Amino acid sequence: MGKDQQKTAFILEDDQDISSLLSIILKEKGLKVYNSETISSAREVLEGIYPTIIFIDHRLPDGFGFEFLPELRRMFPLSYIIAITANDTLENKELSYLSGADKYIEKPFQFNKLNNLIRTAL
Repeated sequence: MGKDQQKTAFILEDDQDISSLLSIILKEKGLKVYNSETISSAREVLEGIYPTIIFIDHRLPDGFGFEFLPELRRMFPLSYIIAITANDTLENKELSYLSGADKYIEKPFQFNKLNNLIRTAL
């Protein structure tokens, strides 16, 4: 990536409030943000971009995000992938890491934790 190219973020989240919050935070950090609410639309949006950071929710209208994670990891091996879920269980945490996530965060977000994850990714 050249110096003048803007870093990008991709958010796969069907909750509009969460998606908007993440978008605002990432834009404030200078990233260009792309969003999708479904796995099928994510495949289209991701064509032609290479996100620096990816947020992916577990439960989506057309499937489970953690099942899509291995595909994302193959497509974007250098991206920092953060799995997010409201169903914070040990099984979900383990599944997210086994599927290719770099980090895991539960909803509702603790702002300091979220900010630290983003800083680490950048």
